[in-house]
Formats: sequence, structure tokens, C-alpha cells
Amino acid sequence: MNHGDALFAATQSHGQFYLATLNALLEKFAALVRSPEPPHALHTLLMRELPVVFEQLEDSASRAGSLEFTTLMVWLSQTFQARSIPVAVLHLTLQAMQQHLLDTPDLPWRTAGLSVLEDALQALSQPQEARDVTKNLPMLDLLLQTEPVSDAVLETPYLDLAVDQIQPALYRVGELWQQGKISVATEHLATLRAQNILLRGYRRAAFFPFAGRKVLVACVPGNHHTLGAQILGDAFEMQGWSCTVLMPGLPAEDLMFQIDQCKPDVVALSAGLIQQLGSTRKILQSIRLHWTSSVPVLAVGGHATQMVPHAGGALGADLWGLNARQLLQEVS
Repeated sequence: MNHGDALFAATQSHGQFYLATLNALLEKFAALVRSPEPPHALHTLLMRELPVVFEQLEDSASRAGSLEFTTLMVWLSQTFQARSIPVAVLHLTLQAMQQHLLDTPDLPWRTAGLSVLEDALQALSQPQEARDVTKNLPMLDLLLQTEPVSDAVLETPYLDLAVDQIQPALYRVGELWQQGKISVATEHLATLRAQNILLRGYRRAAFFPFAGRKVLVACVPGNHHTLGAQILGDAFEMQGWSCTVLMPGLPAEDLMFQIDQCKPDVVALSAGLIQQLGSTRKILQSIRLHWTSSVPVLAVGGHATQMVPHAGGALGADLWGLNARQLLQEVS
């Protein structure tokens, strides 16, 4: 979905609430938007982030829990700061949403929404400490450079290479992008280099014979960071599991169809961003409703589980935030 489609979808689903917030923001920034081109801060918010903020607010308010929404706001604040986008835009957005809720007493989740917004505004008012991304990670240097990969790296057992070296390095790459220290192109090149290293390690790996158990691994809708899911699939396959790894971008209903066809013992979902946790929750609920008597073990991993480490129970997952090695140990 492009920015225009996201804006239209948010307007359709949130109606007057969304439009009231837009109008309030435009009034605050009236002097700026008279220019031929919208200022970068406002344009970024209106066209990309604001629809996400609305969706996450309603999802959090409907469950009367603010952890995911607050974490998303802090993450956006840090991302804005790194790109010299005024964080005041974010504050004004939440305040405009807050005012609309105060003026709309018949909204079912009004009270919970006000509580969620208050928690987020309080979190944004606290000093934000940027995570130290200077810690020495040899694999990080390797992913960001073009030097040949040594035999010592490639001879590392696959799971140790993937979990202990590649995964932490890629999380750090994402943090470097968030802090504006590397470009999207550099992030993509690092991911491609990691894929190449893992492929060469995969070719050297030993595989156990088929053990009669099945796992289905998928990225939730919107998550196109597929490397973690591939690592998990490889790890299960090496341990003798029959493994199905679905391509990203699969609609939720098609994912349900594949689960029905595969009948796996474990379903492992990967959520890369906080805003994907809402769809993750719905998928988990659908699985439990559909397979009431034979529900597979439901596991959720990905970077979102690192950002919100205690949300697994609220999402309905059996296992939460485990790396490939830990998940294998739990289900074996």
C-alpha cells in the first residue's frame, strides 16, 4: 500500500476522528503549508505515519493496553529526531487526537483511548536515551563492508552463525538506520550480504533425517524482513522437521488456507515492526477459533518482539520472542 492509499484507508475507517486530527494539525502548521511544497515533517507524518498512529491507537484502546502504542510513539520520536524532523509534530498529533476524544463522548473506546494517549504523551516528555550502537560486533563490520568472508566465519555451525552473529548484527543495522547513520540502500546491502553468508553456511550444514513433525513459518502481512523467518525454517529443517516457509506479502486468509493444508505442529510468525502486532493478534485469534481441538503451537518472533518483550501473552502466542535455537529447544 502506498502513502496515498494508506491515507485514504485511514480516512475511510476512522472518519471524523481522522479528519478532525488533520484539520487541527493543518491549523497548527497553517503558516508552513502555504508554501508550494509541504514541509518535510508534516508531509512525512500525514502521508506515512499518521495512518499507522490511528490504527495502533484504536487497537491499543480496544484492549485497554498502552504498551504497544507508547513503544511505537517513542520509536517514531527517536526516528524523527535522527532525521531533524520536529518531534513537536508528534506531540501535536497526539494532542489533537486527545482533544477529539474529549469532544466525542459516545465513542466506545473513548476512555481507554484517552488513557493510552496520556501514557504516550508522558513517555514522550521523558528524555530519550539513544541506544549505543558503537559496541563492537565483528559481523556488523563484515556486513557493512565488502571484504571477502573468511573460512573461519563460514565454518561456524549454521545455528551459531545465524543466531549469535548474523541476527544481532542485523538488529544493529536496523538501529543504525533508525538513528540516521546509514541509508536504506546500505541496510539492504547488509541484508543481502547476510543472506549470502547464510546460504554458504547452509550448504555446509548437516541435516538430521525426517522426524515426522511439521512447522509452518510465515511473515505477518506487512513484514518484508524475511531473513529471520528463513533462518528459523533452515534451523527446523536441519533438525529433521518438514518445513514450509511462506513468501512475504501473503494475505491473512491465504495464510489460514496454507495452515489448513499443511496441518503443522508449530506455526511460527515473524513480526518486524510494532504496527504489525495488531494483525499478528488477529491471525492468532483466527487460528485458535478455527482449530479449536488441534491448535498447533503458536510462536511469534521478529524485531517487534524485541521492542515489546512482554506482549506475547496479550497477543495469544504460546511462545514469544525466541530465537531459532530457543524455539527448537522449546518444541523438541
